[in-house]
Amino acid sequence: MYFKVPALLWYWYTLLFESAGMCEPDSISRENLQLLVGVCSVITYKTGELVIFTPFAAYNTFYIEKVHGMSKATVCQFFVARLMMLVEFILLPVPVFLLIVKVMEWSQDYLVLVFFLATALVEIIIIWLYPKVINPLFADMKPLPENYGLLREEVYQMCAREGFNSK
Repeated sequence: MYFKVPALLWYWYTLLFESAGMCEPDSISRENLQLLVGVCSVITYKTGELVIFTPFAAYNTFYIEKVHGMSKATVCQFFVARLMMLVEFILLPVPVFLLIVKVMEWSQDYLVLVFFLATALVEIIIIWLYPKVINPLFADMKPLPENYGLLREEVYQMCAREGFNSK
């Protein structure tokens, strides 16, 4: 049932905008109406999802993580984080959705090939960026201590053999 919600939202927004007279010749075109319906559906779906899962996130933050010392968040910090997540859910998916729709219109018969190539390109970029940009943001990189002996030497030898700068 959860996965039928986007389709239902799309259907309801289409009915709403058509009943409001937005499909008349003097209003927006049918293609632009579908874009508007899609944007409204994405925003409503993401907002509803955030509202539905906020109690579960609060339980996780304040009754599980805080009890075990894994979280120092206050109620104010929690709700600010949830509001930032809402802004993120609106600002990121909407342009991506519009881009996907425009690519679908542009590629038509070559849609599968275009999405395959786009996915491959994104994966190559992420594989290239991960060790240089993404991983250092979240992981503490420090040299292996001297007391690791043989393991340390084997790791450094493998790095040298593969041409990887381990400093």
